[in-house]
Formats: sequence, C-alpha cells, structure tokens
Amino acid sequence: MNAKIAHYGELENGFEYSIRDDGIHYYRLSDTKRVSVDAFFDVNLRISLDCADRDEHCRSLMDVTEMEFPTPYAVKRVQALMRLKPDHLRTSFAVITQPSIFYALTGAIFNRMRQEEHNHVRMFTSKADARQWLDDRLEELGP
Repeated sequence: MNAKIAHYGELENGFEYSIRDDGIHYYRLSDTKRVSVDAFFDVNLRISLDCADRDEHCRSLMDVTEMEFPTPYAVKRVQALMRLKPDHLRTSFAVITQPSIFYALTGAIFNRMRQEEHNHVRMFTSKADARQWLDDRLEELGP
C-alpha cells in the first residue's frame, strides 16, 4: 500500500506532522529539543481528542529513525500524553526506530507490555511492517 501523504505543515525544530490519504496520522521527530517534543505533544493530544469526540480509531505512524535516544523530558511528556488521552479512545500507534540495541530492548518491553485491547503502541524497524500492523489493527478494531 502506497498512501499519498498530505502535509499539514512542517513545524520547525525537528517535528513534522501530516495525514496520509488512508487516514493514518504521520509524525516525524528528528530531535528531542523541548520545542519539538512540545509540538508533538500538542498536535498528538489535539488529534487524539478529536478522534475520541468522533469515536474514530486513531491510527498513527511515528518515525524516530533520525533520533538517537529520548531525553527524560521527552519521556515525561509522552507519559503525560498517555494519561490525558480519553479511556475510550481506540488507538494504534506504530513507532519506527533505527535498528539499535537500545530500541530493540525498548521495543521488546513495549511489545510485551499488557495493553488495553483498544489501545496499543508497538515499535518496528521497518515501515512496511508498521504499516501492515496498522492495517491489521484497522481490520480488528474498525475505522
């Protein structure tokens, strides 16, 4: 599946957001500067709340292959984001990372964590595998 990506804008300092024509929200985070992390936080929270209001399955693909390691600030903001999302929101969030020991360990932990059936985060090193998982989740949970 080759979906066209419609850009809603590139935000400065290492963060980009767009929505693909298949409805997948695409994020690219290339650094962990506070301004980039905060931009991701704000955009993702707004999208999550909009999807929850419309009772839509929020499918997302995040590319962090240019990023080395998350900072403690980035981890703190992602944890806050997870707490702010409505409980009834159906999410499938695929994270594409570079192949490294750090990301492999993090991915193994994420992929084995008990997650709500309607709310999953998975890590991948292949965009094709991530997209396939998002397609499978669409079949499983609906639009």
